[in-house]
Amino acid sequence: MRYLSLVLLVVIVMLPLALGQTTPERALEGQLKRVFPELEPLERGYDGPIKMLVGLDTTAHLTGVLVTEHREPYGYFSVDLPEFALQFKGKDIRDPFKVGTDVAAVSRATISINSSSRAIRNGARRLARALLTPSGTSK
Repeated sequence: MRYLSLVLLVVIVMLPLALGQTTPERALEGQLKRVFPELEPLERGYDGPIKMLVGLDTTAHLTGVLVTEHREPYGYFSVDLPEFALQFKGKDIRDPFKVGTDVAAVSRATISINSSSRAIRNGARRLARALLTPSGTSK
């Protein structure tokens, strides 16, 4: 149950604020803001938001990444590739997530890859601070 809660909260953290949202998306965004007023997606790709689901286990390791939607012009050879998501599986949230070092760089997709990597890292770290910090320690 706690694992499911972690996955759901990561999904919420990663939900981008997109222009041209449909009415149900706007309604969901309003509901999420009421429940989680402090959570705001801060990253955008080259051509707008990249929607991702990110799994995190209780040892602060990513269990997987799934890119669900994007409008990136070079997504078909960057964030769409299975290799993009697979490189994050098992990654510790304390890793640097630095493109060209521990995240594969993709020529002509620099903004997309950098933004996605930062969003995955920052969302997972924020979630870990909120849910995985032991009681009695500072967050």
